[in-house]
Amino acid sequence: TNARQVDGQRSNFATLSMLSVSITDSQLAAAFHIVGPYIISPDYHKKQWDHFVCVAGMAKVVLYDQREDSPTRGKVNEFHMGRLNPILVKIPPHVYHGFTAEGPETALIVNFPTELYNYAEPDEFRLAYNDPSIPYSWEIRHG
Repeated sequence: TNARQVDGQRSNFATLSMLSVSITDSQLAAAFHIVGPYIISPDYHKKQWDHFVCVAGMAKVVLYDQREDSPTRGKVNEFHMGRLNPILVKIPPHVYHGFTAEGPETALIVNFPTELYNYAEPDEFRLAYNDPSIPYSWEIRHG
């Protein structure tokens, strides 16, 4: 299908070519996030895994593990990804994740989620970027 814009307090999120492709009995999806110097409020998914790659610019991705049975419960991870650090960040269900561009240019994050986006019932549970239940400050730190 064609690109479809999803409005809200997030990056310019669009699902592109959400095709159901048979690859070992699974579906293939890609979502593109064009990110400026603003914070994308953290969300988590109950079913899907996200797989982030920053293909242009630099981005900071922050994860907070709220899973009851996880050895990293209550921990925050911060990843700097993009042209200077080309990594894949794999985000399990029930782990909050938010992101922002780093530096003066926009960043392009490509996400390969394990589920197709469900417009009628999104698997997305969001908090405000500064919600006190996540022990992380998005303020710029110097030094």
